[in-house]
Parts: sequence; structure tokens; C-alpha cells
Amino acid sequence: MLIENSDQALSTLNEAGFAAQGGGPIPQRRPRSVRRTTAIDIDWPDGMEQEIRFQGSSRDILTGEDMALTQIEQAWVEARADEARQFSTVRTSQLKEGIPALRGSRGGGKLRGLLREAFPDPADQLGGHFLLLDDLAGASLVSTWGWLAWTRRFEEHIERAKSNGLGGDTGTMRGVCFGLREGSGALDAEGYPHVGEQNCTRVTELANTDDPSGWHMPRQTSGPATRRARWIDLWREGTMIHVHGGFQDSALEQDGGRIAVHEYRFTAAIEEPSGLIAEIKAVPHVLPHRECPAAVHGVNRLIGRPVANLRIDVPEMFAREAGCTHLNDVLRALVCVPALAAHLPQ
Repeated sequence: MLIENSDQALSTLNEAGFAAQGGGPIPQRRPRSVRRTTAIDIDWPDGMEQEIRFQGSSRDILTGEDMALTQIEQAWVEARADEARQFSTVRTSQLKEGIPALRGSRGGGKLRGLLREAFPDPADQLGGHFLLLDDLAGASLVSTWGWLAWTRRFEEHIERAKSNGLGGDTGTMRGVCFGLREGSGALDAEGYPHVGEQNCTRVTELANTDDPSGWHMPRQTSGPATRRARWIDLWREGTMIHVHGGFQDSALEQDGGRIAVHEYRFTAAIEEPSGLIAEIKAVPHVLPHRECPAAVHGVNRLIGRPVANLRIDVPEMFAREAGCTHLNDVLRALVCVPALAAHLPQ
């Protein structure tokens, strides 16, 4: 069931006060629409003590009036990083020999700055290829969720984080986002999240069995593995571009099920030809801390702003305690709307 607005979402928190209701499979495709799907699968092929592997794929498709599917673009990204989120290699479908500028960079805002330098043409920053690269920053941050979901060794994880300084810029997670702001009950005395108390929810696969062509099949993995998945649909009604999409961080469990720690769904309406945001709503479905869901209330501050500026506006308006790291990832990705809308039939 899709929760239609943030007020309804916040009223459906479970008894413990967590947002804990998965969004279910993605919707069936609409006639005369464009869809982008991306997935980054994260695992440890050489063991937990070794490098993290990232394998990402994206697909853009056009669905015609008769529901026929036309592929617009496909892309892939492969990368490796150590436990401190420093990347040793980053290869892509466009740059199979790798991106030297990213070697040694750490997942986070600085990595995104290097990406903008590597791809200075704004047009190159709007495709699924760039979104996968941009998403490496957030995917590296949540990568250990796959290991935790598989082993449930929460205390061991926190001890490793503390001993190796794997938190935010100050060595802890205090103040990095709305849910982990100063004074949050989600933090221990040293500024690390109470990982063993985090909320997570069993979820279904995103692929819709009634529309199997609607999701590009991501790589199937076995053993501890994290997946960051996105989808975004666009269609035109008059002079308005309507947008509907979702974002999910999930992991495999040993019994073959899938469990999510972050999931948002969102809707937006963009005016043509101005590109201004007329409506936007974000719905928290699964989040780890009780404090997290309220971050969606600030999203309406984007109304009236150009959707093309979201990669600049979102980090400025919702930095650190003013926003949710994962919600920011959702909002920043909407910068692609004008480029995807160019494929819509008039």
C-alpha cells in the first residue's frame, strides 16, 4: 500500500514509534511514460576483512501507448573500496579502464566534487551512468548493513567503527543528519548509533510480478550483501510533468528474505517549460531511528525552486542536522527530471 502523504505516513508508525512499513513492489508502468531504475549491489567476495565490491547497473526506458518498451540507455559501474570507504578502483561502461581521479578518494562529499571535475559537462551528469557514480558516496556509507543483516553481530561492528574511526568527519556520527542530531536518543555517549536497536523491516522484492519488464534485473548475490535501489517514473499531463519514485537500502538474510533499513517513496509535479517544482512530497516507509521520519516535513521548502538546481540546493538547504542523508539522496536525484522528460511523447 502506498502512503499518499507525509502526515499519513507519520500516523502509521508502529507501536515502537518507527517508520516500519515497506512500500511493496514498484508500480506497473504507465502508457506514455519514462522510467529509470538503478541498483548497486555490495558484497565482500574475498571475505569481510577484505575490500568491499560495488556492482551497479541502470536502465532508462520509454513505455509507449501500447505498453511496448523501448530502451533509451543502459550503464554499469564496478568499484572496490576498503573499510574506511577509500576507493581503489572505479570502472564504468563508459570508462572501462577506470577513473584515475577517484582512486584513493573516500565516499562522501569530496568524492562527488571529484566526479564533477571528471565530468564537467552538465549534460554528462544527468544520465544513469553518473547517478550510479554519484550514489557510490551514499552506498559506501550504508554498505555494512549487508554484513549486519546477515550476521547480527552489532556490537562487533560498533567496536570496529570506534577503533578505526569510521564515523563522520569527527570520528563519530553525532550531528551528521536529522536523526543523529545532538541529543538524539539514537546515539550512545560516544556519538555512535545504537546499532542493535535500529529499526529494520522485512520487505518484498521491488520487481512487480505483474510487470516483469518494469524492473531491470539486478545482479543476484548470495551471502552477506547490501543493495541500494532506485526507481523514478515520469509522465506528462498538460504542461505538468508528474514524477513518482522510490529509494531503498536493503540486505539479504540467511533464510533468503530481504530486510530494509531505509526506504522512501516520493511524488512531485514539475511545471513546463519553467522547470519549477510545483508539488513535492516524501513518504518515510522504513527508517532506522524514531527521530528520522520527521525530516520529511521540510521537503516543501523546495516548492518554487528549479528542479535542475537540486544537486546544489539540497546540500545547502538540508545539510547535516537540517536533513536526512538518505532523503537528500532521493531529492538530489530529481535533477535528472528535465533530461528524462525530453523522451516523453508530446
